[in-house]
Amino acid sequence: MSVTEVVADQPLSGRVALVTGAADGIGRACAIALARAGCHVAACDEAGEWAEPLAETAAMCVRASGRGQAFLADVTNADDVERLWVAVTAALGAPVVLVNGGGVPPMLPLGETSPDQWRAAVRAHLDAAFYCARAVLPAMRAAGFGRILNVAHAPTGEALVLLARTLAEEEAAHGITVNAVVAGDARPEEIARVVAFLASPASDSITGARIRVGAGSRS
Repeated sequence: MSVTEVVADQPLSGRVALVTGAADGIGRACAIALARAGCHVAACDEAGEWAEPLAETAAMCVRASGRGQAFLADVTNADDVERLWVAVTAALGAPVVLVNGGGVPPMLPLGETSPDQWRAAVRAHLDAAFYCARAVLPAMRAAGFGRILNVAHAPTGEALVLLARTLAEEEAAHGITVNAVVAGDARPEEIARVVAFLASPASDSITGARIRVGAGSRS
């Protein structure tokens, strides 16, 4: 069965998905792909300049035969993530699919990355992925089903891969799979198709994997 066939069959009908970094790029593409797979999508990004494009993402999810709603939150802040989880659960139900698709860090060699850029990349990816996973895991365990997808970029990509592998081992007994998708030189829609497949029940034997999409990834 191809990825396209899995998504077309709406294997995630009625399930709630939380997608961070959903205002544009890979995050937006993942939100739309999950809506097409039947998810009620909670599209999340920061306030300010991202609010309007995030609302557009939510509207695209609705048009994609799913249900979508925009949620503004700073997922690099643990308290904000807790508030986000409460808001999403009240509006749509508890998420059992989480896509950590935060902002892209500076695409520079490590030797040219400043300390401030490094700290920003760690916050945007590793901190955010940890806070979001921590928030959704109890409901996933209760449901006996969960999918966590970390979209990894350089220079912090391998840390997200390690986080995925650690969580995969810890949560396997609860029916939760955790995988890392390393984004290379691929269109966002190509990455989103892989994410949607990994979110589906058809992927329940895949966990702790590092899946590279596109030939140009430096992660």
